Amino acid sequence: MDMKDRKMSKAVTDSDFRRLVESKNVRKAVMVKDGKVFKYGYDK
Repeated sequence: MDMKDRKMSKAVTDSDFRRLVESKNVRKAVMVKDGKVFKYGYDK
């Protein structure tokens, strides 16, 4: 990841991420934090 990509991405908390996913009605989302991959699944 170079500086250009780093500037575009911003850190979000888990609650913000869930709220963002719910507001977009996304079924599945993946977030990478601290080198770990978190997968969220929603049944709507």
